[in-house]
Amino acid sequence: FILAVETLGNLIRQNKNIKGININDTEIKILQYADDTSGILQDIKSAKEFLKTIDEFGKHSGLKLNIEKTEGMWLGKNKNNQSKPLGISWSNQPLKILGIYMSYNKEENNRLNFEEKITKCKQILNLWQTRNLTLLGKTQIVKTFIISQFSYPTRVNTIPDKYLDEINQMIFKFIWGSKKAKIKRNIMHNTIENGGLKVPDVKSIVQASRCIWIKKYTTPGENAWKTLFTNALIKSDLNHKIIFHCNFDIEQWPNRQLLSPINREILTEWFRFNNTSEISKTQIIWYNKSILIQRKAVFYPTFLQVGIICTDDLYHENKELRNFAFWKAKGIPNKDFLKWAGLVSAVTKHLKKNQREEEFFRSVNLESEELTFLNRSLTVVTPKFIYENLIQQKCGDITNTPRIARYTNIETNWSTYYKIALTIPIDTKTREFQYKFLHDALINNFWLKKWEILESDLCTFCQNAKEDIIHLFWECEHVKRFWNNFKEKYNTVLTEPLNLFLIVCSNSDPLLCTLILLAKRYIYECRFTSSNPDIQTFKWKVAYLRNTEFEIARRHCTVQKYLKKWEPLIV
Repeated sequence: FILAVETLGNLIRQNKNIKGININDTEIKILQYADDTSGILQDIKSAKEFLKTIDEFGKHSGLKLNIEKTEGMWLGKNKNNQSKPLGISWSNQPLKILGIYMSYNKEENNRLNFEEKITKCKQILNLWQTRNLTLLGKTQIVKTFIISQFSYPTRVNTIPDKYLDEINQMIFKFIWGSKKAKIKRNIMHNTIENGGLKVPDVKSIVQASRCIWIKKYTTPGENAWKTLFTNALIKSDLNHKIIFHCNFDIEQWPNRQLLSPINREILTEWFRFNNTSEISKTQIIWYNKSILIQRKAVFYPTFLQVGIICTDDLYHENKELRNFAFWKAKGIPNKDFLKWAGLVSAVTKHLKKNQREEEFFRSVNLESEELTFLNRSLTVVTPKFIYENLIQQKCGDITNTPRIARYTNIETNWSTYYKIALTIPIDTKTREFQYKFLHDALINNFWLKKWEILESDLCTFCQNAKEDIIHLFWECEHVKRFWNNFKEKYNTVLTEPLNLFLIVCSNSDPLLCTLILLAKRYIYECRFTSSNPDIQTFKWKVAYLRNTEFEIARRHCTVQKYLKKWEPLIV
């Protein structure tokens, strides 16, 4: 099919009677994607020839135009034209092209592209809300059914901040339901090792998609959108061959308003990563936000042509300034003397502020120089890499100390125990329980009194002390009695002393970790039934779990793995 349609594209491009739109000496007549074809035409005469060519093509190939689904839109100076020629639909409403609504009505575009999708996503989440899902399960639902709805529209359109905020609120309302959020959003966006659940951050996803446009743009190959982007840069006095190497700030550029909103966002996000606040001798002079003349970054094409690129290019190797006569001999005209003097003054001023010992550097040809992104070759940079770095910047690249550490003197590498909590081979309900346990997000009387739901914060079991998380799972006399019985019953499994550290952090041994987590869940269940935990009931729960895991292992042919885990308890 694609081969057949490509012949249609070539036929239209080669037809001199069909005139498209010329941008930088490049004529754009047709845009094709799968079975969708759009003509970008200069006049009605070209449009008639365009439809005639498609009709002729259909006679030979059998691929005929569906005239009922064909729509037209007036562009540019003709946007208010009310005529409806060619026998096709000319609607005043936004047109849907490849899933994106387009028109001159920005508010209507946003409503159709984002508001309707948000409404649809709320309906999806309401259906899933009725299920008793864990935080991990809800996070997976968001990744699968919600983020996919916005990944494409936000990649090609600007999305107002109010919609980003609404999407984030919708996601976290789904995750916590009608309950009060008990863990900060920045923590939940973070990686598992840093104490998070990798809940998607829509704003960071959008920013990553903006940066990846530059990789696509600089990848060899011709494309209509590349021509449009190049034209936009040139109109804004931005040299498309060197701009992405520069220490640029789009907000300082006087011609930024000539760029479309999506192009401004692309440049803003790219330079947000690749900018530096300091100036070094190896830094590019042009468009540099730290080298300002009359409070503006500058670019002089004639200076670039004679080899002035980096700050060291203004100096001889003995670090003496190259005078204007040197550059005049290379081709800079006399009228540019003041430009040269201003440039030398700006560079010298900033080099003095940022003095550093560096080897003398002679710049290279920027057009052949490989682009880098966060010190990594742009050819290997992926949206995932960019997103992960954005999350690091937003949430921090250090492991969050869990809230439970406030109640104990435990100092450890929490990253290890976060991973154990979410990767141990056990049901997701128990994984969620341990994650909430570490972040002190489980309900107890201490929190209920603080939220003014209960009048007393005394322990449910002993009624003698404040029921915080440590008392509930370790210090209560009834719980201590249970742990003593646990130690006697499972002495063969315990590879280390049964203490507060083991109760809080668990253990990397699969069986011991399973028993500890199951015991804590059992104690928590007893709190809600107001019954004291006893070892006999717990033994039944262990037996039920063993039988369940055996059935799963039998069905998946992993019985040997099951036997290895449960061997200490198999008589």
